[in-house]
Amino acid sequence: MGEAEDKPKLFDIVATRMKPPTRGAEGVRGSVMITLRLPKRIVDELDDLVADGYFMHRTEAIRQAIYLLIDLYTEIRSRRRRR
Repeated sequence: MGEAEDKPKLFDIVATRMKPPTRGAEGVRGSVMITLRLPKRIVDELDDLVADGYFMHRTEAIRQAIYLLIDLYTEIRSRRRRR
């Protein structure tokens, strides 16, 4: 196994209930493109994660971070409702 393959990916560590969209001829089906601005230091850290092999590219890292955030808040909401 190569160095990049030895490193766990965030998606592998955190079990999420959301499934990533499937790819079709037009790209990611049912997806919506968004534009955002981030501080340079955050983008530099994101690029370091890509360079270290945790993610193939920025888009993958950002997408997985969003899935993780949604999963986290879904769990928080679920726990609040159980009280």
